[in-house]
Amino acid sequence: MAVRRRFILASVITITTMALAAGAPETFRNAEGETPLQVALRESDRSEVVRLLTETQVAYFETFTRGPAPHDTPLPSADLDHAFSILLGLVREHPRLPALNFSIGTLSIKRNDLGRAELALERVLQAAPDNHRAGVELARVCALSGQHDAARRHYEHVLGQDPPPNVTRNIQDQLATLNRLSKRFQLSARFDAGAIADDNVNVGPNSDSIAVYPFTVGGLEYTALYVAPSSQPIDAEGAYAAATVAMLYDGGRPGHWGLSSDINYYENWLDEAEQETRLAQVALGLKHAAKHSLFQGSVRAGRIWTGSDTLVDTISIAPAYLRTFASRRDLHWISTALLQQREYDTRNAYDGLYAALEQVLRVMLSERASLFAGLRATHNNADHDAFTYTGLSSIAGASTIWGRLRLYASARYTRNDYDQREVLAPEDRVDTQWLINAKASLRLMGNTGIELKHQYTANGSTFDLYDYERNVTMVGLWGRF
Repeated sequence: MAVRRRFILASVITITTMALAAGAPETFRNAEGETPLQVALRESDRSEVVRLLTETQVAYFETFTRGPAPHDTPLPSADLDHAFSILLGLVREHPRLPALNFSIGTLSIKRNDLGRAELALERVLQAAPDNHRAGVELARVCALSGQHDAARRHYEHVLGQDPPPNVTRNIQDQLATLNRLSKRFQLSARFDAGAIADDNVNVGPNSDSIAVYPFTVGGLEYTALYVAPSSQPIDAEGAYAAATVAMLYDGGRPGHWGLSSDINYYENWLDEAEQETRLAQVALGLKHAAKHSLFQGSVRAGRIWTGSDTLVDTISIAPAYLRTFASRRDLHWISTALLQQREYDTRNAYDGLYAALEQVLRVMLSERASLFAGLRATHNNADHDAFTYTGLSSIAGASTIWGRLRLYASARYTRNDYDQREVLAPEDRVDTQWLINAKASLRLMGNTGIELKHQYTANGSTFDLYDYERNVTMVGLWGRF
């Protein structure tokens, strides 16, 4: 069996060598999506690993991922650790073999060991100073670890060696990113505009007959009321526009605080003018980035209009905290909170303090795909107990990037229990809601693209007045600057 396995590996090495010589962009993979190097490492076949690294260029195409195209499923941690032990043992015998040290550097990045990756890539350059790929990867590792000045030096060193045009373009892009990160003051903006369709813009109930608590008028008992046509669901179409301007002042050193601010505006124009909406919001906050965490807190003030009238003014405190784990860089724990005071223009019974706390765990399936799930607890302390409620919701979703296309989908289920029954409600009010969001964004050229969004809401309630369904679809162009 060992002889047969060695023969198969040797055959694959020969084919791989020929393919690379012919300009093939990557090595072959077996039915399980493994590369020849991965198979040799899994089998602990040290001699075949050395042959692959000395007779082919597989080290410079290996990403330590497997599966069908585009081969972006990370190898399990146990497989990464096993491969690392094999390569580390070989480097003691071949300390100056550039391809071996490059593989150790690539694998160390996958294992989130940036220090080991930096040392391995430096050994590559000591043995082969003109190895452009190692220089670029070393610069990237320095950038990931926050050593921006060192990253810039490595990029500029490779540029000084007159690399191929595609390498030059890549380095120039990375230097531009580093220059943006090095600026104390950063300014960015995004603009959106397009068409919108809403099949229940006024959030009207599903039925035109609402069951109510029995009451008597003139000797007649009523157990249901009819909804006026103007309060039944209204279908509206039109256009929308949105703009966001964000500013950040960085403290200048890693681990220090920065000041952030943003301005948001949204407006739509509908064929039902009384249902048009505008929103304006400004925020001022603090941001702190550490090696494995990010904190941002802001104070926000906003106003929402319906038609030409003010609907509600809000002022909020919104902290958020993201944590990654040194042992599992693919796991992100995200905590967010919101404390918001709401003051309605005419609906004073709705005035009050809204509080929410959400915990989400995100799993990165690859650099371009993730799954997430979490829970949110809420309490709305309105001036009237009939609109005061406590709620709990769960959320799950996924996102992925495929070339220029970015896809996102989420589903949230919520239950709200109200403190007091409304006068006409037949029983204590409990609402349940499904909220489903889907978005597809396609980058066209540069920082511009087209985006399609759809939101579906299905709200069920023990009081039929709040039973409704709503579909909102938006399609438009966006630009980021």
